[in-house]
Amino acid sequence: MNEIQVYLKRYPRGQFANVAQNRIRKLTAAVKETYDLEMEMWNKVKNSRNTGDFQNFLQAFPNGIFAGIAKSRIENLISLEVQTKELALWDGIKASRDPKDFEEYLHLYPQGQYADHARRLSRHLAALEIEREELEFWESVKESKNPADFDAYLAKYPEGRFGQAARKRRKAARLAKSIAEIDFGSYYALIVGNNDYRHLPKLRTAVNDAKAMAVLLQDKYRFELQLLLNATRADILRAINGYRRTLGQIDALNENQGILDATLLFSQIRRPVMVNTDQTPEYSDIRKAGHDGGDFLFVPRK
Repeated sequence: MNEIQVYLKRYPRGQFANVAQNRIRKLTAAVKETYDLEMEMWNKVKNSRNTGDFQNFLQAFPNGIFAGIAKSRIENLISLEVQTKELALWDGIKASRDPKDFEEYLHLYPQGQYADHARRLSRHLAALEIEREELEFWESVKESKNPADFDAYLAKYPEGRFGQAARKRRKAARLAKSIAEIDFGSYYALIVGNNDYRHLPKLRTAVNDAKAMAVLLQDKYRFELQLLLNATRADILRAINGYRRTLGQIDALNENQGILDATLLFSQIRRPVMVNTDQTPEYSDIRKAGHDGGDFLFVPRK
């Protein structure tokens, strides 16, 4: 149209002036029609929240009067949609105790509105998860008698919260295991409980004490034992001589060189116990306990 207007200005009465004027009128009408169509479509979509409406408008009028505004609306709606999705995701995970939820949020929105907060929560929850796993591991092995369990804990958590306790228990477990692997042979006990004496006053609890000791040694420690109640000297010597004949080469007490009473035995173990524990052991009768005394005799094989 601009070229035709230049022609008419230069040749207002030229040979093609009438044709040019008709062309201008037609073009003007076409422009007005296009404008009216654009206005009509714009009025329909200008308040829309759907990016597709503005994309259709731009497809119809890529160079229209409202093309720039339509493009701006598309950008704003896309941004709003992203923010809406981000907010919905954040609302869904903000109370979570799983660090993976916040890692997923950061993967989708590394520069998101809540990114800094998500990073802090992710680190905090990950640390708590490690502590929880360590505690569960420790609870599963802390009462173990197998030193390999403590080796596994220390290998996984060399600087763990329970490292010192694990090393102590591993040491104790190793010692217990080495002792358990020693073949001590069979354990024997001769228990004598006499209430009745020919030339001494009668006792009240010796028989019951002997029976209780027999039950304890048999049930808990698997001793092979003889229980003599109100036995004579001959009964006791007969039992002792029987042990001398039957004890094996590795049975407990086989290598004893003499009769070892409880007082002597206590004096031999008192110092090792004292230097390895927090208590100092003492040997004496328990007062007012209702018993009449008594002692142990450990008899060697001759």
